[in-house]
Amino acid sequence: MRRVSQIALASFVSFAAVLFGACSSQSSVTSGPAGEGADLPGAAEEAAIDPPVAAEVPVAVPDDSQQLQELLKRRVQHLSRGSKMLENQYEGGIVPMERLLEAREKLTEAEIEAAETPEARVAALEKLLVLAKQDADVAKTKFESGTASSVDMELALAAATTVEIKLLLAKRELKAP
Repeated sequence: MRRVSQIALASFVSFAAVLFGACSSQSSVTSGPAGEGADLPGAAEEAAIDPPVAAEVPVAVPDDSQQLQELLKRRVQHLSRGSKMLENQYEGGIVPMERLLEAREKLTEAEIEAAETPEARVAALEKLLVLAKQDADVAKTKFESGTASSVDMELALAAATTVEIKLLLAKRELKAP
């Protein structure tokens, strides 16, 4: 089962557990009109000890994972092209560094989400780290020449550090048993 399908299934199961758990905790058992006899003793304790199990609910997962993967890849392509355009515009002094970094962050998240395996996530993050370091170098050069602020340089360095952190975490995931 692909990662996306697993995430969707886990979300649905969590939602169902919350939904069915809330329904059982709100119901009360009475033994007569107008609440005569009140709640049976121990009913709340029994519900707390033996809550309904979400696995008892039949779950039908639609098989649209291939379509979803294609959409994820398409989003990466759009963000990649837009990112490259913004890179050129930043270097030409047309857009601020924040705009480029925002696009790079969206690209990073999209690449991670589109990666189907931990190895693919690591490869994507390695590629994105190269871009982030290039952005930081450009910002540093522009700062040193007086055409950009130290804020641009610091933000670019922070963005590169963020990608590097994500890469190390992804590599750690590869090594985990």
